[in-house]
Amino acid sequence: MSGYHSTRFRWIPKDLSVSKKECTIELLNMSHSFVRNTALTLMTRVGNILFGLVISILLARELGPNDRGIYALATLVPSLAILFVGAGLSSATVYLLGKKKYAPGLIAGNNIMLNLGLGAIGIIMTMLMFLAFRQRFFLDVPIYSFVAVVAALPFMLYNSNEVAIAQGLQRFSLYNGLTSVQVFVQFTILGGLFLTRSLTLPAAMVSFFGSTFINSVILSVATKKIVGQYSFLLDRGYVKESLSFGVRAQLSNVVAFLHLRIDQLILAVMTNPATVGFYAVATGLTERLWLLSESVSVIHYSRMSAEVDEAQRRRLTPVLTRNIMWLTIVGAGILALLSKWFITWFYSSRFLPVLLPFNILLLGTIFVSGARILANDITARGLPMVNTRVNSISVVMNIVLNLIFIPFYGMAGAAAASTISYSLLFLFRARAYARLSGNRLRDLLVIRSSDFHLYRQLFRQMKNRLLPVQSMPE
Repeated sequence: MSGYHSTRFRWIPKDLSVSKKECTIELLNMSHSFVRNTALTLMTRVGNILFGLVISILLARELGPNDRGIYALATLVPSLAILFVGAGLSSATVYLLGKKKYAPGLIAGNNIMLNLGLGAIGIIMTMLMFLAFRQRFFLDVPIYSFVAVVAALPFMLYNSNEVAIAQGLQRFSLYNGLTSVQVFVQFTILGGLFLTRSLTLPAAMVSFFGSTFINSVILSVATKKIVGQYSFLLDRGYVKESLSFGVRAQLSNVVAFLHLRIDQLILAVMTNPATVGFYAVATGLTERLWLLSESVSVIHYSRMSAEVDEAQRRRLTPVLTRNIMWLTIVGAGILALLSKWFITWFYSSRFLPVLLPFNILLLGTIFVSGARILANDITARGLPMVNTRVNSISVVMNIVLNLIFIPFYGMAGAAAASTISYSLLFLFRARAYARLSGNRLRDLLVIRSSDFHLYRQLFRQMKNRLLPVQSMPE
């Protein structure tokens, strides 16, 4: 055991230290595709965010604060149901494809069969949730609008699992194209409703189903090309292993989702739909700042799931975490300076109450971005329950602080409670990650001069994609 030192969780190599510059240069040499795929994913996410921003503006301006709040709650219900019935199949799909334990066609076919049962359970759960809250929040919304949102649930579940196949196979060009489809389709439908002056709350809810269904059709065609022949005969080994890993990963996802959305639910109970509408705009805008961390996370989780070299794993995660957090700090500062002008110009002065909670939540996005990268590393080690424990502590703090702050400070109180709990989430997860990896907290926070090699590589990749070099004719 002389070559190793012990942590609470496992044995890790002790003699992994190299110079900072050598570490980053080696990382770049070994991760050329990582940077290229991250650049591609980043540019795709930028496009998705621009389309999503237009969607947010259309909904806010046409529906107003009250109906915008109802729409946010209505579309939140199926997302909540999927968290509880989805069984973490998408996380398990990426993980098991990375381990190359089962054929892609077997995974794709078995996922479809599992989705049939899980989707039926989800529809029942969603209907019960709508009926339970209709008198308080949805009394004036036509029943067919609810049916449309409920009907979208099995397709939402199917879509997440199909996209996970492209991610697990590390077909990132295809993955990015697939993630853009639904945003573009929803933008097209809502844009048509806006131009015809028919963008009402019921129409928006029906369009939610339409874009989800069209996305499923496109995903089916695209996935068939990369997995080949589907195997619909349930494989006992795959079903057991995918559900075992998936349920554990999903517990962490459920708690993480509640951590990010529990403030809206508590606001809905303690205030009114208009307040929820304002707050939904604030959270929606701040979450655009997750652009970089989400882009990197897609590649990072796939890479870590397939990674067998502990030294490489140990080097990559700290570099990503600290750089993403610092870039998010820069982005948050720019958004804070432009926030009043942006909200007034694009959303109208009716939404100026969004300003204070928006600026408070900007601080929280910094910690969420770092925590997301660490969560990928931990889950890819096959330890999703570590994330679940950390998330559970943070979400309890979030609930307690929201219950204390909201009665006195309203939306600003909810934003402050969430930001505090996000910071605790990062600190708790960083501590767990340090025990697993042997890295130090400062490795996750302190920027290094050698990190600029990564920036140059990333910018070079983006430049080459945007302005490809043309060879000169001889």
